Amino acid sequence: MTLDASSKCVSVCTLAWPSAISATTRWGPPSQGTIAELRHTQAVVQDSASRRHWAIPYAAIVPDSAAPIHPEPAPPPRAKREEFFIGDTVGFTDKHLNERVGTIVRLNSKTASIALTDSEGHWRVSYGLLRHIVDL
Repeated sequence: MTLDASSKCVSVCTLAWPSAISATTRWGPPSQGTIAELRHTQAVVQDSASRRHWAIPYAAIVPDSAAPIHPEPAPPPRAKREEFFIGDTVGFTDKHLNERVGTIVRLNSKTASIALTDSEGHWRVSYGLLRHIVDL
């Protein structure tokens, strides 16, 4: 990564918390350092040799094209209508983050009708939010 601060020109190979980085300033040879702190608008880097700290603004970071790009892992596939049948025991999380468990009583085109206990009533839940419950 290349960093351009107002009074310093710094070249950084990688910037990942809490890893080591390599920097070159216009005042001397390359130096090694580690990210000491992540602030709201800056990263604080500690020089390995002199133990000095310097702040680098995030806005000045330009990624190198040679830096490895780690793609975000794909989310697990969502459940589909074909995976469920009437009578299946399923679980889901409601809007208040409560875990609910019930039985499928009807399969609609986009949702399944789930019967919970008498006091909790019926719910219509998207297939992508349902999880199979296995009784052992």
